[in-house]
Amino acid sequence: VSEEEIRMMVDAGSEKGTILATRNIQVAEGAELKVQMEPYGCARCMVITNIQNMGGKVTHYSHFFGCDWAREETVAEIYTPGSDTQLYSSNLPRNGVLDLHTKQIHHAGGATSNLLYKNVVYEGATAIFAGNIYVAPGAHQTDAYQTNRNMLLSEKATVHSLPGLEILADKVCCSHGSASAPMDDEQLFYLLSRGIPREEALQLVSHGFLQ
Repeated sequence: VSEEEIRMMVDAGSEKGTILATRNIQVAEGAELKVQMEPYGCARCMVITNIQNMGGKVTHYSHFFGCDWAREETVAEIYTPGSDTQLYSSNLPRNGVLDLHTKQIHHAGGATSNLLYKNVVYEGATAIFAGNIYVAPGAHQTDAYQTNRNMLLSEKATVHSLPGLEILADKVCCSHGSASAPMDDEQLFYLLSRGIPREEALQLVSHGFLQ
């Protein structure tokens, strides 16, 4: 497959249900795959994804919105030099718990992986991120990055961020970072001063942050 896009959207409507999904994604050498997953409006949601990159390019994107409780477990395993793995997630937990767990496992060197997860956490919600980059012995010339950024819209909003590195090889470029902060007051004031209602201004800033 030269390029494919898979999109899974779930809308439970007024009757909130439970979603449980397990997926195994394999990307062959030279292939390019884009996966987009957007579950929303459910009471409970759990998605387990295993990505095996054998030398292609895979972009995985998830977006959780309106779920009372959601957990995502994503494991990306890189087996071949030249592999490119991109992991993105943008979420708006309005209540309940959003629990995100990721692993980037580099079995071979000469490959790249990049993770960027962003959350806008509303009042009473909790966002959890626990990520790990593992570089196996001998997997030299690995480039791996991991970033988690959170915007808190209330003093009651809670964030727990636990990025981690486990590097057992030399000559690698690996980093991780985490940042959590309230919305920028200057950005909000700029919109309010131009007559935009507060609720709409909050949405504009939060969606801009996720974009």
